Amino acid sequence: MDFEEIKYRIDIIFEFQEHNREFPKKQSNKTTYKIVKGGKNPFSEQNEWKTYTKYENCEYLLKLYNANVSEDLKNEFLKYVSSKIYDIENIVLTTYFLHKLKRYDTLFEKCFSSQFSAYGLKLSLFCDIWNYILSEEYQDLPDDILKNLKLILKKLDTESNGHPPNGLGYSTPTKRLHNENLYNLHMLVNQVQMERLKLKLDEGINTEINEDLIKLKKSIKEYGFNQELNEVLDKIDNDYYKYSEDEFEIKKSIDLLREFFNRYCDQIIDNVGTISTKKFKVDKDLKDPPRVQKHKYLSKNFNLTEGEGRTLKAVNKMLNEEVHHWKSKREKFRITKNFVIEFCLMLSIKFEQFKFDFKN
Repeated sequence: MDFEEIKYRIDIIFEFQEHNREFPKKQSNKTTYKIVKGGKNPFSEQNEWKTYTKYENCEYLLKLYNANVSEDLKNEFLKYVSSKIYDIENIVLTTYFLHKLKRYDTLFEKCFSSQFSAYGLKLSLFCDIWNYILSEEYQDLPDDILKNLKLILKKLDTESNGHPPNGLGYSTPTKRLHNENLYNLHMLVNQVQMERLKLKLDEGINTEINEDLIKLKKSIKEYGFNQELNEVLDKIDNDYYKYSEDEFEIKKSIDLLREFFNRYCDQIIDNVGTISTKKFKVDKDLKDPPRVQKHKYLSKNFNLTEGEGRTLKAVNKMLNEEVHHWKSKREKFRITKNFVIEFCLMLSIKFEQFKFDFKN
């Protein structure tokens, strides 16, 4: 299928979308949104400003896009569809299509260009589709997307020649309805950002865990362990906040956490071997893999209780069950991180006791 045939099919979808648009029965002068605490959907069920268009047609546009194996054809496809964002008839479907592909770079490039402007119905459609996108993915939409969306809203407001209070507002009475939608969408993004920030901070503020992390880092320094361990701990802690929505990056953080745990255990084992002169050696005759043998070595030398031994196995399982995944959830990362910190701190206390007992 050549690109002319693809364009023909794209135009069929857009033309069908244009002639099957659903307009609201009642246009309200005000849109109200409500943020609900506890991470629930912040969009009230009784929004008076109804969605203009059904989005089922985007599914067929995506199927047509994915049917093209050639990257060159896909690039031409994107270029052609994204150019339609300037038309009032096509702004909704184009925006939603680029959103579903996660091509925010292309989407924002078009919106920031001098060619893009929105007044009247087009402005309402623009606000409406973004309201829909936010309602769909308000928890998962990356922070930088929200930042760029706010910049675009400010750009559109400036172009409306308004005199906005706090950055946004109204220009003339005839444009009041549309500018109010612009203002409400801007405030909604603010509220989503604030609720997301509060959720992150509430999750992250665990006084006991934070204090134990400080103790663990201090012990690593005092024992003369490899100081890269502390650098890794800092990165893991920073990434917990930095990549709160990116599940691919969260997976990388769990991989780094697993590497930290293994190397920390290795440092403990090496020092135990040096002190006791009974260095750890892998027994090739045993069926247990080297890592399991190391854990048994720790259990024996530190006299771990049955419960502590089960915790060691649980931590190891939590870290390794993510090995074959592409993505990981933030909550899984948080729980695993806390388990690793607490268990490593316990090992440092056991190590201190081991040194004391051996000397005496």
